[in-house]
Amino acid sequence: MSSAQIYGIVDVGSNTFNLLLAKFYQGQLEILAQDRRPVMLGKGSHEKGLILPEAEARAIQALAEFMDLAQNYGPTNWKGVATAALRYAKNGAEVAQRLSQTSGIPIQVISGEREAEFIFKGVQAHLNFGDQTGLIMDVGGASTEFIAFNGNGLLGLWSFPIGATRLQEVLALHDPLLPQQVNSTFDWLQNQLQPMLAVLQIHRPQFLVGSSGFFDTLVQMQAFRNQGQPLLNYSYHSLSAETLQYWTERLIPSSLAERLAIPGMLEFRAPMFLASILQVHFVLNALQIPTVHCTRISLKEGVLADWISSEHP
Repeated sequence: MSSAQIYGIVDVGSNTFNLLLAKFYQGQLEILAQDRRPVMLGKGSHEKGLILPEAEARAIQALAEFMDLAQNYGPTNWKGVATAALRYAKNGAEVAQRLSQTSGIPIQVISGEREAEFIFKGVQAHLNFGDQTGLIMDVGGASTEFIAFNGNGLLGLWSFPIGATRLQEVLALHDPLLPQQVNSTFDWLQNQLQPMLAVLQIHRPQFLVGSSGFFDTLVQMQAFRNQGQPLLNYSYHSLSAETLQYWTERLIPSSLAERLAIPGMLEFRAPMFLASILQVHFVLNALQIPTVHCTRISLKEGVLADWISSEHP
């Protein structure tokens, strides 16, 4: 009889580190724990193209806390996947190596295309959208991933260096936004996303699947607006065009203080929310997508699905 195996996945993100602990036994998967830390690994890295020492120190602390949490569940097999912050940084490989040595978690820096593949595998393993054509969007700190799909599988995947923190730094966005920065950001996104937009003019998405952080925060803000409390457990939660329009109109002219006062807003996400909502608004308008299905499923679930399928085909 095979013994239970415990898997630990760490998504070493540009803003947030995410942990997923799961047990696989006799063909059954059980989620043991999930956690996150707002590390802001890519903060300040755009100017010099380097991960700063203070960001690396925050990363070391977060990984140590994840390891402490995992001790409650027994011996763990670990995988860490690092995304755009370490992918783009000139010292990214060195930092990944030091984080691996310090934490004991092997950390691999993956390509944007590989990141998009994992996101798709995670969504595919947990959600079923039938034969419809959809577009998955994951707004990260340094990059944003898109995956187009239908009932037959992948139609295309793209990774663009337009994550919320990077977009903010590259375009020097004010907070609150200057009036002219809204249209200039849309023009910039039109140019950046042109390879994807050209394909999706042919394969028109019927809906957007908003993956993870930004979209989950949007769900919680809407839950507080509707019922005065958060939405604790959901596979996916749909937001209508009217709801998205409400939040877009409220958020785009907002100041940081105004966003922090919104129930459901996470403090560490508030500074990045302008850059995120501008991206989402642009994509929905450019492709005339009426609905967003928000999910917490993202990269880490895809890494886990890929890992287990490789060991238990």
